[in-house]
Amino acid sequence: EVAKKSSTKPSKVNIEKQQFNLKVDDEREFSLKKLATRKGQAGFRKTLLDKWENCCISGCNINSILEAAHIAPYRGVKDNHIQNGLILRVDIHRLFDSYMIGINPDDFTVELCPELKESEYKPLEGKIIKNGDLLSNKALLYRWQYFINNTAINQ
Repeated sequence: EVAKKSSTKPSKVNIEKQQFNLKVDDEREFSLKKLATRKGQAGFRKTLLDKWENCCISGCNINSILEAAHIAPYRGVKDNHIQNGLILRVDIHRLFDSYMIGINPDDFTVELCPELKESEYKPLEGKIIKNGDLLSNKALLYRWQYFINNTAINQ
């Protein structure tokens, strides 16, 4: 007879049957990191919320999940200009910063990367940013070039 190997890992069935025991001890490891601070971010957000009132792409008006997004990346206080900012829902902000959502500077329409075109974000495709003409065309063009280059890589 062939001896069965004993597994050191518990089977999935056994894990699912085990009771979860809440332990409040913190076992995480911490490390010091160098972070760039964004001076004026709170004021920038307030200024943009006063201007936009809601997410300029989705229309969401839940204040606690709206963020100030820079069109051209933040490199200092000079970039906290109202023409360089949008109010975006937190998930859309992440997609915008990852170049998965772009804003066409010619007509202010929202464009999606191919991965998002058949997702829950599909309804955002083609939406027009109202008052887009009040945004910095140079910042939009700068961001658009990165979106186009990133989208071409992912196709």
